[in-house]
Amino acid sequence: GKTIIMVTHEKSLVPRFTRHFEISDGMLVSENGIQPQGLEPA
Repeated sequence: GKTIIMVTHEKSLVPRFTRHFEISDGMLVSENGIQPQGLEPA
């Protein structure tokens, strides 16, 4: 298999991927659309 890491600001591309992360101000805000426990969105 192959792993591709892509960084983009284009949220319309999210449905194309099986796994995605959202980072804001250097902090993980969500993984696959799920907010980590104990964190609030920036």
